[in-house]
Amino acid sequence: MMLVRSHVRLTLRQKLPVFLAGCLIFSLSCRLHTRLTFEQYLLSVVSDHYYLIYFVIPMALLTYYSWMEDDSEIAIVRFPSYYSYFCRKWLAAGAAAAAVLGVQTGVVLLAGAGLAGGNRWALSEGTAVSELFSVLELYFKNPVSAFAAYTMYQLAGTWFLAGLCMWLDRVAGSRGAVRILMGLYALAAVWIKIPGLQGIPVTGLNHLLILHHSLGLGRLAVTVATAGLLAMIILWTACDRRRFGPLSLPAFGRGLVPYYMRKLFSIRNLAVLCAVAALIAGYKGLAYPDECTAEDWVLLLFSGHGTGYLHILSFLEMLIVNGAPVYLLAAFMEETVRGQPLFVTIRAAGRRNMLTALWKAGFLFLFLYCVIWFLGGLLGMKLLGYELTAHAWKCLAGSVGLKFCDVLFQYLVMFTIYLCTKQITAGFLAILGGNFLCILPSGFASYCPFGLSSTVRLGTAGLYPGITFLIAFDIQILLILLLGAWNLKYGWRRLLNQPL
Repeated sequence: MMLVRSHVRLTLRQKLPVFLAGCLIFSLSCRLHTRLTFEQYLLSVVSDHYYLIYFVIPMALLTYYSWMEDDSEIAIVRFPSYYSYFCRKWLAAGAAAAAVLGVQTGVVLLAGAGLAGGNRWALSEGTAVSELFSVLELYFKNPVSAFAAYTMYQLAGTWFLAGLCMWLDRVAGSRGAVRILMGLYALAAVWIKIPGLQGIPVTGLNHLLILHHSLGLGRLAVTVATAGLLAMIILWTACDRRRFGPLSLPAFGRGLVPYYMRKLFSIRNLAVLCAVAALIAGYKGLAYPDECTAEDWVLLLFSGHGTGYLHILSFLEMLIVNGAPVYLLAAFMEETVRGQPLFVTIRAAGRRNMLTALWKAGFLFLFLYCVIWFLGGLLGMKLLGYELTAHAWKCLAGSVGLKFCDVLFQYLVMFTIYLCTKQITAGFLAILGGNFLCILPSGFASYCPFGLSSTVRLGTAGLYPGITFLIAFDIQILLILLLGAWNLKYGWRRLLNQPL
């Protein structure tokens, strides 16, 4: 109740006059010279996407900005845990959302007073909302039921938006949250202006608040799935946290490997991995939408860079795809190994245990990265309408498996160089230089282990000249085993600045 009173008071005192004035002006402008019935008028106001996008969404964001930050410690300490505080604050935000929607509904009802009644879909000739109503009558019995559905949908959307704002403030800070929300709002603002965006199954702020933007089985399913997934992530990441600590993933357990995983599997790192996969896959899907089969799509998705030439865009793509997880592992190693607290070193029960713990954490991190690519490949097949044949599954699984071996090999190369030089930059530059070897003549570069997961280097189904998948896989496995054996035999001695 304390949170409810606080949210409603801040909302009504600070933003209510502006919201009331804007809603009244828009409602009266729609009322002038209208030929709609009272029920049709109510629906036309709450379904107008210009009003919702350019006024309601900015007002909702401004309202939530005033209280999306955490309350003072003396207020949070009254709750059993931070998770309890976060959940109750999100529930209390529903009262603020209901207050805003109550004001809007009251203003629209008053502005429509005096119009003739008529709860029907039939419209006069030349009415501006005739196209929208022709779609809505396929889903709703009459305008009143559609008006109620719009109002409830907007209430649920603004309520969910409150939790998203609170979570972004915990994850990215106030400035980061504002930048992310501005980007999401810009996407919603241009969505109705750019027809190409309307076919992309991406959920924006407009889909959360405007019902007819999510109408249709496919689009509504995407919106519900996105909101449900985000809600689970928000609640999961808010669970089991210190009362005032930064928001991150929950603990994985106890021990050295979970300790390293908590540092490595941060929300920022996972967001980077997902962003890399989404951007590259989205670029491939939009730039080359006319691939014939699912197998062609997989080969394109993991094409990378060939040998004996230099194509800047393809080379940069390969560096981003292979280098992103390795760079995050490099930053993790620099922070963890060099800046590791003394008590962790003492409790590690030996340098070899520390070495294997670092390996396990890195292995799981790279495995998750490849799982993201696997899911991205499947999603691309579904969105582009390809048939998921047995050969397509085999091609996707093989490409992802080879990608895992490729990035794992590069991680071990960087790890070994770091043990020998104590310079993580030297290890990272070494793998960058190794990727440049692809520009050498094809006879030698075809067997170069750096970037060997590129499908244009493999003789895949006779489409590209190159070595076979099994040879590439054997090369990667052999080198991984050699590097692992050397580190277990000699490298672990250098982990804490000890001589070989």
